[in-house]
Amino acid sequence: MNNDKIEFSYGGFFDGYKTIRYTNGTAVLSKLYSLVDDQVKVVSEDSLEAFWQQIESIGVWDWQDKYEDPNVLDGEQWNLTLVHGEREKKVYGSNMFPPDITIMDNRKSDPFHQLCRAVNTLVGRKYFNY
Repeated sequence: MNNDKIEFSYGGFFDGYKTIRYTNGTAVLSKLYSLVDDQVKVVSEDSLEAFWQQIESIGVWDWQDKYEDPNVLDGEQWNLTLVHGEREKKVYGSNMFPPDITIMDNRKSDPFHQLCRAVNTLVGRKYFNY
């Protein structure tokens, strides 16, 4: 069994936070402030390998550790933790997304949206909206 770990949370105060946690071949999908129980998805080795290839092509390993825009209140926050082999990456964002795009810029951050798509593909459904 590998030591791979994926944890990704994204959301805001008013809409709640969605989270996926992957370890040992399964992903648990949960939503804060939801009456729906957590969902468990089995992740195939092929899906996991495709996910890591996408992470590499997006350039997530080179992202900064923190993306913050202190001028925006009550926006969106996100956390990402990845462990793959000898590599580990932790990233936090508050109202800002790589590559340094704030909510106030009113533009899409393509790398962040690619991350959301990669996570959605990993769990086999559109879980994170982007």
